[in-house]
Amino acid sequence: MKLWKLLLFMAALVGVAGGVLLGVNFLVLPAIIHHNEVVVMPDVRGLSVRGAETRLVGEQLAVEVVRSRSHPSVPEGMILDQSPAPQARVRGGRTV
Repeated sequence: MKLWKLLLFMAALVGVAGGVLLGVNFLVLPAIIHHNEVVVMPDVRGLSVRGAETRLVGEQLAVEVVRSRSHPSVPEGMILDQSPAPQARVRGGRTV
């Protein structure tokens, strides 16, 4: 009879722990992690740095110029490449 009570207690304990883990996983973590909406990364190649910053800030994205380079066929101060790529799905508030 003692073994039966021990097994019942352990099953109840596992059930309660599982319920707590599920509650944290589906209620608490989404509120912490998924606080920003997903936005589609606009194509800013060919825009000026200022124009790209305006467009990206309008999409709730933070802007960082990582490096500057020139190309003979592109005017100085224009965006040659971007990361993430155009149409990529990113979280609002991310630095791009």
